[in-house]
Amino acid sequence: MLALKLLLNLAGALMLIGALASPLYTLTLRLIALRRKSAEPAFTPELEPKPPIPFGRLVALAVAGCVPLLLAASIVVVPSGFFPHCEPASKQARFCTRRSAAKTASMWRRFR
Repeated sequence: MLALKLLLNLAGALMLIGALASPLYTLTLRLIALRRKSAEPAFTPELEPKPPIPFGRLVALAVAGCVPLLLAASIVVVPSGFFPHCEPASKQARFCTRRSAAKTASMWRRFR
């Protein structure tokens, strides 16, 4: 389960990074092209129609990246040896073993 959680976190993070990196890459290419054109001696700024950045796809990719992150957040990995402590005086004490009930009782005495 821990590997699945890490895989989901990695997939979601990569999808979000891809959704953020794509428009930045496109803008960088446009700035480089503009600088190259401005370095020419007879530069006149022309208003060329540039293809728009596909923000619809990027938003869809960002939303799709949130899905694995939410799934990964819903997975709780419990360390081995962890047993839920319950107070001996409660109704749930019958589900505790005698050893864990004794540990819980000593724990409650320490913290009270």
